[in-house]
Amino acid sequence: MKKIGIDISQLNYEHYGIVNYILGFIDMFTEHQDRFIPIFFKNFRRKTGYKFVKIFYFPFKNFKFRKFWDNWIIGNIARFNKVDILITPYFATPPQKGFLKIPIIYDIGFLNVDKKEEYSKNYYTYSLNNSIKRADKIITLSDAVKSELTERFHFSPDNIYSVYPQIIDFQTTSTDKDFTLFLYVGTIEDRKNPIQAIEIFKKILKINTNAKFIFIGQIRDEYKKIFNKYLDELENSVRDRIEFLGTKKHDETLKMLNRAGYLLFPSKYEGFGIPVIEAFYSKTIPILNTTPIAKEVGGEGGLYFDCNKMEPEFDLELLFDRSFQVKMIQKGQEQLTKYKIKLEKQKEDLFDMLSSTGSKRS
Repeated sequence: MKKIGIDISQLNYEHYGIVNYILGFIDMFTEHQDRFIPIFFKNFRRKTGYKFVKIFYFPFKNFKFRKFWDNWIIGNIARFNKVDILITPYFATPPQKGFLKIPIIYDIGFLNVDKKEEYSKNYYTYSLNNSIKRADKIITLSDAVKSELTERFHFSPDNIYSVYPQIIDFQTTSTDKDFTLFLYVGTIEDRKNPIQAIEIFKKILKINTNAKFIFIGQIRDEYKKIFNKYLDELENSVRDRIEFLGTKKHDETLKMLNRAGYLLFPSKYEGFGIPVIEAFYSKTIPILNTTPIAKEVGGEGGLYFDCNKMEPEFDLELLFDRSFQVKMIQKGQEQLTKYKIKLEKQKEDLFDMLSSTGSKRS
């Protein structure tokens, strides 16, 4: 059986999307120990409860040390452990030879970041370019990102595998949905379009003055000045209907999704958009921007709002129509089923590729 090395050092961070994705990979490979021998490499002392974990304690205090792990340590650990395949879930591919190298590239949205984040942008761009040059195969989160990688970097689509995030299977516990409650889930930053979310809510509020909008997530430091200025200029009748809860534990966020009738998620760019699937599980209707990834993940279960033109692709008054709500919830459940079926197919395609790939040990 082949040895699969997986870098799980990112579990030491608090980026929910990345952590969720890595945990999904751990589950996938531990479930397939009849086909592979998984070895998880980590750099932190905290116990994980997973078998086959190799520890190399090397704390990252800045990007400089992160690059040292990505470019030297993880590759040599993989060689020492004689892995056949190394999966690195953070844009990075080590230069060492002797094993198949597969980075996970979540998205390339950082290529368009603000100049204030130039150092971060340069770090990720450097890592991405090296990853693609060194990679034998690539794993990414969606067909939309796969298309971007193919078009921008001319990497063969035959060697890029879309694997959706593996989201926990839960069902709504709420028997009394509040369709006047609109929820925003995620960090509050320019990419997530929070100002446009409020602009959409202002239109909704004109139809139903009882509507309320709750934000779950922290405001990015570099975005606070812009966002707070915008909030200060809002009319009191709008500002009084908006509440900020800050960061919440994941189970608390799910409880809020169970209550809310709608998820307002007009992000400009996502690699996938986990809250959309979680909304379907919660029987909450997502309102999304008209981006390729939103259309891919939301399908017919989502309602779409063109944030460039600030125009909805549906009649806003229908948001408070019971028959429309029931119809959209049903479409959401159908889209959830499609997501599960596609994810299983994606996983099987990935495992077939890993099983059939020849060894590169030298």
